[in-house]
Amino acid sequence: MNLGTNDVILVTGATGFIGAWCVERALRTGARVRGTCRDPKANGKVAFLKALPGAAERLELVALDLTGPADGFERAVHGCTAVLHVASPLTPTGPATDEYYVKPAVEGTLGMLRACDSESGAGVRRVVVTSSVGAVGFGNDKIFTEADWKDPKQFTPYTKSKTLAEKAAWEYYKEKKPKWSMVCVLPGAVLGPALSGEAAKGSLQVLSRMIGRMMPMAPPLTLCVVDVRDVAEAHIQALVKPEAEGRRILCCADHATSLLELSGMVRSMYGQYGYNPPTRQAPYFLMWIVSYFDAGIGMLLPQMNVSTRYDVAPLRTVLGVELRPLDATVRDGCDSLVLHGVVPKLGDVPVQWAPPS
Repeated sequence: MNLGTNDVILVTGATGFIGAWCVERALRTGARVRGTCRDPKANGKVAFLKALPGAAERLELVALDLTGPADGFERAVHGCTAVLHVASPLTPTGPATDEYYVKPAVEGTLGMLRACDSESGAGVRRVVVTSSVGAVGFGNDKIFTEADWKDPKQFTPYTKSKTLAEKAAWEYYKEKKPKWSMVCVLPGAVLGPALSGEAAKGSLQVLSRMIGRMMPMAPPLTLCVVDVRDVAEAHIQALVKPEAEGRRILCCADHATSLLELSGMVRSMYGQYGYNPPTRQAPYFLMWIVSYFDAGIGMLLPQMNVSTRYDVAPLRTVLGVELRPLDATVRDGCDSLVLHGVVPKLGDVPVQWAPPS
């Protein structure tokens, strides 16, 4: 589908790490954008969105509760031609329960799809749902593709929420055969610059713990990293590319990078200014003990000592997205942490990244 100035793109979870960049990228298409959040009147939490280029003329913010009644979804989707359903609970400090993760993810996804099928969603032509490579699986024994689904034995609360929400979306799509087409984008470990301090605190904990020396040793974990700006680009391309219809597009690097390697990159960039990222890898048994006190570590424990590879060729061949170099993702992510005051500015460290203006 083509996007023009008369189109309205709905972005759910607009204040989140990925959602905010989807709003920014959607505004650059020239279309009007409607973003959902918990409280559009909370200026302290939405001011950064209103400051984005084009926002004053073409951005509208509305309230949406992922577990709320159907009319909330219908109001959000009314008059829209395209939907980016990004919203999903992620906060690592949240309780590791189905009630916290799974219920809003599944109910929110189905609520949005039903709204697109209602009278209010009559103009919707394509829906893009944000899933996760966690819904595909992880392990050392194969290269995972869009045809794979996670083994239920591997579930953590977050990956369970993403898997069940995506499965529910595809079941709805195949059963109802709606007039609109659907694509799922499955990001890997999303890093890069955050547009707000709140997003930086919640989604860049790996980098903030490194640069702020909150982890004395790097956990034995590898990540298939992707830049948040490339994730936003993938969402927009998933809207406009006809050949993306009905696809699950894995969105990350095709190889894993260890946290120790990431820490080394941070040290090479910021060590001279007084930052002291870890230089050693923690043994697994230590992480197992720490997991009892740190919910974030506990959720990552099953993936430690695992180096997963994904077939990400469709990201380039179907969507035409080329990923940024990892060092740019790491540098800009750390810069945003300093810029937003999530980690202290030491010495004369230069902050090269700045929000779009």
